[in-house]
Amino acid sequence: MVRRTLTAAVVAALAVALAPAPADAERRAGHIADGRLGDWRGKPTHLAGRWQVSRGELIYTDYLYDDYGPDVNGRPDQPAFRANLAPTNGDYRYPDDAARYGHNAADLRELRIAADGRSLHLLIALQTMKVADAAAAIVALDTDGRAETGAAQWPDGAGIRTPGADRFVTVWGTGGHLAGSDGRATPVKVAANLEANAIEVEVPLAALGEVRRGARVWAGVGLAKAGGGGFAPQDGPTALFNVAFRGHWGEHEQSQALARADVAPFAAELDLAALRRRRTIPFELVPGFYNRVFRSRYDYGEGIELKQETVGGTPAPMFLSRWQPYGLYVPRGYDRSRPAQLLLNGHSLDVNHNEYRTAS
Repeated sequence: MVRRTLTAAVVAALAVALAPAPADAERRAGHIADGRLGDWRGKPTHLAGRWQVSRGELIYTDYLYDDYGPDVNGRPDQPAFRANLAPTNGDYRYPDDAARYGHNAADLRELRIAADGRSLHLLIALQTMKVADAAAAIVALDTDGRAETGAAQWPDGAGIRTPGADRFVTVWGTGGHLAGSDGRATPVKVAANLEANAIEVEVPLAALGEVRRGARVWAGVGLAKAGGGGFAPQDGPTALFNVAFRGHWGEHEQSQALARADVAPFAAELDLAALRRRRTIPFELVPGFYNRVFRSRYDYGEGIELKQETVGGTPAPMFLSRWQPYGLYVPRGYDRSRPAQLLLNGHSLDVNHNEYRTAS
């Protein structure tokens, strides 16, 4: 966990001879699942649990290190790493293979969705990605906006049911497919970027069918089963460790929803017309507490160092990623044209990232 909490009021919410055919021109100006991420140009909020549309990209920023899955036993549990004063609600833990999973492989950091005349494009960014196929992600779509239609259960071993979801994109870094409510699967184009911990996906719009007004989207991440093709089963009702589109700062609501195997509340509107028109619909900042996610210039590696070897701990980093959270409080009446107070708090003992939110 980051060892300091920052309280401040600072946020700025953030391309001769024969002209190509229109479809080709649109494709060249848009997104391609090739592992090169420069075609993703939208601005995220960098506020955990919040999302906005920027330059035709629906961009969601998730909470970091909240990948604990469902609350199966109904009581708090200690995480695998050193955090005696920060029990988790979720009960899932990673296999001991740190070189593959890093105790954090199914932790969603950011999800982006874009569209053009041919395809729906996804960018799934993970907090830890030591190998391309350690994690599997699923994006569920309610294309007609009707809760009474869709599949009874999400496919590929996800173990989730959500009224209305009728199309499912499952990817695992080295492959992926689109499944309909009838269970039939269509391959999709997938490219992983291990340096950026990201998976790009290209889904033909023709395979989705008509995407109507009121369409919704959900997303979740778990561990990939050996050889790909879906999710590795867990000792609980679902394979998912982490889900998207959650406004609450902790993982309590996530753990309860996953225990019920129903993540219906954790959805975002999928306005395909706004994405294709490259619109920007910014998040509206209101007073309150936020988790701000930033990319540090310091790089300690990937994953979590458990640091269980000594009673007193060591000063070495535990959470190794460059992406780290801090606490941000925007007070009522804040005027961004005037200087803001900056208060740095030393992080105490083995408490979680939100210590000063919960203790205040």
